Amino acid sequence: MSENGTISIHAQNIMPIIKKWLYSDKDIFIREMISNASDAIFKRQQIEPSFFGEGRITVHVNEELGQLAFTDNGVGMTAEEVRKYINQVAFSSAEEFLKQYEGAEKGGIIGHFGLGFYSAFMVAKKVYISTLSCREGAEGVLWISEDGLSFTMEPIDRAEVGTTITLDIQPEEVEFLHKHRVREVLEKYCAFMPTPIYLVDLKAEDISGKPAEDESEDELTDEELAKELDEELDKIDDDQLDSSDAEALEGEHVHDDSCECGHDHHDHEHDHEHDHEHDHEHAHRDEPKEPKPINETRPLWLKDPKDCTDQEYKDFYFRVFREYEPPLFWIHLNVDHPFRLKGILYFPKLKQEITGLTEGPIKLFSGQVFVADNIKEVTPEFLTLLKGAIDCPDIPLNVSRSFLQNDGYVKKLSSYITRKVADRLVSLFNKERESYEKYWEDINPFVKFGCMKDETFYDRVKDVIIFRSVNGGFITRAEYLEKNKEKAENKIFYATDAQLQAATIALYTDQGIDVALLDSPIDVNFISFIEYKDQQVKYSRVDADLSGLTGAEGGADLDLKRLEAMFRDALDRKDLQVSVESFKDETIPAVTVEEEQMRRFRDMSRFFGRAETPFPASVKLALNSRSSVIQSLNTREAGEDTFDICRHIYDLAEMARQPLEPEAMRRFITRSHSMMARGLNA
Repeated sequence: MSENGTISIHAQNIMPIIKKWLYSDKDIFIREMISNASDAIFKRQQIEPSFFGEGRITVHVNEELGQLAFTDNGVGMTAEEVRKYINQVAFSSAEEFLKQYEGAEKGGIIGHFGLGFYSAFMVAKKVYISTLSCREGAEGVLWISEDGLSFTMEPIDRAEVGTTITLDIQPEEVEFLHKHRVREVLEKYCAFMPTPIYLVDLKAEDISGKPAEDESEDELTDEELAKELDEELDKIDDDQLDSSDAEALEGEHVHDDSCECGHDHHDHEHDHEHDHEHDHEHAHRDEPKEPKPINETRPLWLKDPKDCTDQEYKDFYFRVFREYEPPLFWIHLNVDHPFRLKGILYFPKLKQEITGLTEGPIKLFSGQVFVADNIKEVTPEFLTLLKGAIDCPDIPLNVSRSFLQNDGYVKKLSSYITRKVADRLVSLFNKERESYEKYWEDINPFVKFGCMKDETFYDRVKDVIIFRSVNGGFITRAEYLEKNKEKAENKIFYATDAQLQAATIALYTDQGIDVALLDSPIDVNFISFIEYKDQQVKYSRVDADLSGLTGAEGGADLDLKRLEAMFRDALDRKDLQVSVESFKDETIPAVTVEEEQMRRFRDMSRFFGRAETPFPASVKLALNSRSSVIQSLNTREAGEDTFDICRHIYDLAEMARQPLEPEAMRRFITRSHSMMARGLNA
């Protein structure tokens, strides 16, 4: 007997919210249909242990009739359960629900209060539910609704336990009638669902279970219709399929679980398939090939790490992230207590420098169902530089960001992931230092970014931060300080460009002082960060500190004021600061230095894209009292030739520090020619 009714007194309020708030993510309805189907199969497995491994979900695309259907052989529903779970949407209080989401993030309402099924109305003009419970003596039920507000429900003669949900797709949503589009969404959300999912085309046959609108004497009987449909589906050939599906469905015996008369087509199933090698008259085979599901029901992260091979890890990486270059290494997360978390994090070879915005991504799953990419509340922000998959079964499929931000469980997950990544790096350094050093060029931006973003991470990895030496090889901070303590106590000298700063670097290495190479853009910020964390150790760029170069005895007694005035006049810079130092290397006339902190501020401004900087360059000129050139200038009369020598000394000092500006380089070349000409005429 048919019954009519309305869904809920509050449904009129909630249906517009579903359609409006989730319009931009309307493809999520497919995830909800599949997730509900998977849950139904899981429930049947609990009731019937012998059913384990027999569950399957089939998605039917029927472009001719404008229908998209989802069939499962799960627990099914009785009429009473349909009334409870479908007709009475689980709002304990719709008013409180609406207040909760008023002015807040709306993307997470689907899945709250049993709303997952109703996401179908984002794309459907009419929805049919044909279902039969696995309970003994249950009767099939057909439920129909056009708007999610009212419904009709009646008993039907359905033989197959499970549920079929059929959507009459709205004309403006025809993208979901294209098989390639449906496959794309299934692969996005359901690639690792625990139940096999099959995607097939149906040609013209309506499987919604709705009663025939017009019956006549000429209409086929139930048995005839079932037989005809079986025969028609058996004729599906590879040339009717998308090229992407040909292999997956080759030889598949496609069938329907229930026709509009409610009969089960498994009762009429034939074991045959199309034979490409023979005539169509010989289409029967003894052993039909099984169709291939579109999903992987047991992803690699569910396996015990000790049972996984390196090649399996790489293959998973290539397949999931569509990468062709193998990862550097990976971390397999596997914990069941005090919370459930499984996953794999990969350290990729970074293709570009970190700006703070690079994302991996890390894919978040809940019970093998895709939730989102890079949810920073679960995966710390600095980890989004990695690629990976994390499965947290206890996180709801649809959850607001405010929930994630305030949930203690989520914070524990984040802390655990941070610790595991840090522990993996430390273990790699201690046990495989050669490999660690090989990876450092790629992972050092990630490690440094992580240190600055998470102090707990820094505390765990600070002792395995290494520097590349300009002499080759790598050295930790502790090793650097120990090696150079006699000549540079509690000080680390570094360069940002080994080639441009080669002359200045040589001044240090000739004295037996190591120079670290910190040439990544992130190092500008990182140096200041680690100085703040360990204030006993100072970092000085080779052109900012003369303490490692000076102190030699035997320098001449020079007239600083006279030399300063001479260089200021020659360079037309009245504010130029000049000093006289006794360098250990007497062949260098002078060096230019820039105060470390001022230069850092300016570099950081440039790093963050500020063209105009409030920190102008403040370069000082240090003259070497042991240089014969400077000693000669000390007694030389002022004049154009003397000024040219001063300009040349300054330019050479600058060129050892950084490239000259184009105009300065032009003047340097012109002056060089002039000085050579004068020297040859002398």
